[in-house]
Amino acid sequence: MSIFSKKIGKDLQLSFFDEIGSAQPLRQLFEHLPGVFFFLKDRCSRMMGASSKLYERLGCASEEEMVGATDYDFFPNQIADGFVRDDQQVMKTGESLINRVEIWYNEQRLLDWFMTTKLPVRNVKGEVIGLMGTVRRMEQVTDYYGRKYITVIVNTSYSRALSHYFRNFDPKSSKPFSQHSSS
Repeated sequence: MSIFSKKIGKDLQLSFFDEIGSAQPLRQLFEHLPGVFFFLKDRCSRMMGASSKLYERLGCASEEEMVGATDYDFFPNQIADGFVRDDQQVMKTGESLINRVEIWYNEQRLLDWFMTTKLPVRNVKGEVIGLMGTVRRMEQVTDYYGRKYITVIVNTSYSRALSHYFRNFDPKSSKPFSQHSSS
């Protein structure tokens, strides 16, 4: 086997991707990975593409139906705020967010724990133009990482969620404090 220089290797790779003509063949891989939901977003955190499992989970009949939508179109504002904050951090820094424990919809469209990974997407000039990511069920992640490690992460995230709840909601009425009228 001969060893190519980095330049030759990069040219070879670019030629291969030019020949494919689009990212579609690579995206098809995500249609066949069990329990993995795939998405692409632009700089404004608008959906630009998704696996069929993802758009169906969010209640869309087709990928085209979700293109241009944001997390605010599918999730409560408090949850969407966190997703968009993470998106913008990944795009601002160009650094990936790996295996973040988050709340997402399960099969019954109830909120449940999932693991999200987000990676920056760059144009040919190397500028970040969006992000791509995956969402996986916690059961799959715990099988890989071990239950003890994940329990610590989930308990920390759960603790933060409870803390947010108790700081912002009146336990007597279950309304946010900001929705109570001043007497």
